[in-house]
Amino acid sequence: MHEQPVELTPLDLQNRLQQARQLINDGQREQAFALLRNTLLALQGQDTSHLSDPMRALRRLTNTIHPVWWNELGDHRVRLRRTKAEDAAFFAQLYADDDWARRFNRQQPWSGNLARALDNAGKKPPLETGDIQWIVETPLGQRLGLLSLSSLDWGNRKAEISIGMVKGVSGRVTLSAFTHALRFAFEAVNLNKLYAQVYTDNPLPRGLLQRLGFIEEGLLRDHYYLPPGQFHDVWVLGLTRKDWDSNPHVRKVARYTDSLTPATATA
Repeated sequence: MHEQPVELTPLDLQNRLQQARQLINDGQREQAFALLRNTLLALQGQDTSHLSDPMRALRRLTNTIHPVWWNELGDHRVRLRRTKAEDAAFFAQLYADDDWARRFNRQQPWSGNLARALDNAGKKPPLETGDIQWIVETPLGQRLGLLSLSSLDWGNRKAEISIGMVKGVSGRVTLSAFTHALRFAFEAVNLNKLYAQVYTDNPLPRGLLQRLGFIEEGLLRDHYYLPPGQFHDVWVLGLTRKDWDSNPHVRKVARYTDSLTPATATA
């Protein structure tokens, strides 16, 4: 039930922010979001110029805990969900595969308590951690790979996108998973740009990205120094919201997915 418009003071807003933060600390994120959203609805149409600082904090926290960040994405072929503790064995198995790690991410994976790290990664707000990690799986729960948005820069509305699938997964399924992530970025959370870095000795992802409308923006020479002690070049490819909206080929590819449309985050 939504609140009727009421006159709220800066102290009222501070109290509601404090209540919301306490709910979050108690593990009641959805209740905190409902409190913040109803507060914003109650303020609609009012002059809030005298509430500028608490209003900024209110909108920022509402965006941070918006349910859209935890929605599952998918269709009849593939599903994307946030990581859980029980994904630790799959995650470790992937990174133990040198060929998979070479194709996805040659940086060192998480160390320490992997189950706890994955559980925390799946629960924490991406606007606080700077990334969102998805497990790619079939609708029946067979894990197929990883997909992530990292270096999430909300101020500039951009993020880096990466995908790594196990051997044997079809190109159609990979394309479907990737397209769901694009839709999420541009249509659900209103990012303006996604970019990807591709090792120059691994050209296959470059072709997938270009098929989806990414434009090659440059070559970063000797950009990463990785074990066993070698510098690596990477291509950088980017896709903007304008590209996503205007490129007919991209829209045609996107129609292959039957997206579970999430609610749009407030901006």
